Amino acid sequence: MGLNDSKHRKSLLWVSTIGLVTFIAVFGYIYFEKSHITIDNADKVYNLHDKKKYIDALQIAMQFFDVQKAGKLENNKIEWRGDSSLDDGKEANLDLSKGMYDDGSHMKSTYTMSSTAAILSWVILEYGARMKSVNQLEPACDSLKWITDYLINTHPEPNKLCIQVGDPDVDHNCWERPETMDEARTLLIANKTSPASDIAAETAAALASASMVFKIKDPNYSEELLHHAEQLFNFAYGFQKMANNSFPDMANYYKNSNDIDEIMWASVWLYHATDDAKYRMIMLEYRYGDPQYQDMFSFTNKLGGAEHLWLRLHLFGTAPTVDAGEEDSLVVAYNEFLCNLPVGPESEDASTARRYDDPMFSSTTLELRLPHASKRAMVASGFEPSNTNQYPAAYGFIALLCSDYMLATKQEVITCTGSGNQMKRKDFYNFALKQADYILGENKQNMSYLIGFGSKYPQQVYHRGSSIPGDENPSCKEGLKWLWSSKPNPNVATGGLIGGQCTALPFNNSRVTTLKQTEPNIFNSALLVGLLSGLVSTTPVGKTLTPPTKL
Repeated sequence: MGLNDSKHRKSLLWVSTIGLVTFIAVFGYIYFEKSHITIDNADKVYNLHDKKKYIDALQIAMQFFDVQKAGKLENNKIEWRGDSSLDDGKEANLDLSKGMYDDGSHMKSTYTMSSTAAILSWVILEYGARMKSVNQLEPACDSLKWITDYLINTHPEPNKLCIQVGDPDVDHNCWERPETMDEARTLLIANKTSPASDIAAETAAALASASMVFKIKDPNYSEELLHHAEQLFNFAYGFQKMANNSFPDMANYYKNSNDIDEIMWASVWLYHATDDAKYRMIMLEYRYGDPQYQDMFSFTNKLGGAEHLWLRLHLFGTAPTVDAGEEDSLVVAYNEFLCNLPVGPESEDASTARRYDDPMFSSTTLELRLPHASKRAMVASGFEPSNTNQYPAAYGFIALLCSDYMLATKQEVITCTGSGNQMKRKDFYNFALKQADYILGENKQNMSYLIGFGSKYPQQVYHRGSSIPGDENPSCKEGLKWLWSSKPNPNVATGGLIGGQCTALPFNNSRVTTLKQTEPNIFNSALLVGLLSGLVSTTPVGKTLTPPTKL
């Protein structure tokens, strides 16, 4: 699928309803302190940099979704892009012309688009008012709908889902513009005989979350999205076999170790969307797992995201009652999740080992606190060595949400159950700031990893359409000369967040690089849009996940 987080080791997390009865029970362990920081003076207390920086970055980041659009382009905003893949899906009588290309390739992955749509929906539901204040809410909703229109069309029957358009072996050996590609666009279709429970569940999460975004703006469309989401969840839950097991060749490009996190992620979104208790019960059913990986949140591991969505229910008092046993397990899981974020001052038993130039690990950007041995193990084997920029974007977004939840509920401090360390709201906020600043140029490269932002950003981007001049129409093999060219891309893939430095290798600002360090992808962009949207203003988050009354 082009996203290099694919071989991620995901565990069946101890994320019960996942820790997120959390704050409530964590509040048995959490120390409350009356809030003394108001919205009026939050900028001063948190040392927030010039907001214009984050506003400009958000406006740029949003443009990558337009760069990646497929199909008959409406109101095309990217001058070097045109209509493409108009016949996708025809062999199965499906209209799969729309959607977005995953990354620098021309693959259309249902998993990638679903992951992107779920994150983008979450951002809109949390930070829609902030996005609207800088004129980015409507573009975000338009980009979301471009994906969800496609996802609906991938699901023609209750137990059938098109999970991929394009042959990765063919695509990865061609270098051409999407507008002129003429290779066969094969389809992979999951069904009861060959299920893809991880992808079906991820798609259910995307459509359930999007149904909430459009509930006010377009009620009929919202109902359609929710209808597909529930059918897809039933398909995933009833026929549990992962895509790379049903289709072994997929493992060369996309590999999932289990589908537990996707089912939990989908169930929590469906609970938010429907308030149906059966989804809560399924969440509880899957709550056990390996605590070593309980704080992962990435492309192929949505456990941390599921935890936070359950946290929201309990923190704002909208969760169902649970029994004491369930509550105890949830407390442990969520408390560990928060306390393993590397925020605040370095603890006494912090590791002195340095991984690579990433603010999640490097003391050059912030102090790294590793209070538990399990955390050290996770750092060693839980994070992928490539597409590393997803991590500062993902954990920055999560930390910012935590800060905003604490602000809304007037909590200033969390006390960790194991170490007794205290984590302040401002620590979460400042951590989020540092993740954004790292991405935007405060790193060892002194380079913005966001294409088009700042005076120095990647010029040799691993992106087919961006690297080939608009007046050239090379065939599959003829275009390879632009892959190997040392010249900057003639077209700017504005708004793309590149994969970034690999864990064991120095950063190489080149198209031809190990693990494609300069390749952007839409999932990274959704995470970054979430982080930046939260930084553009201090509008309070709502008690429930609801869209603004007007988009």
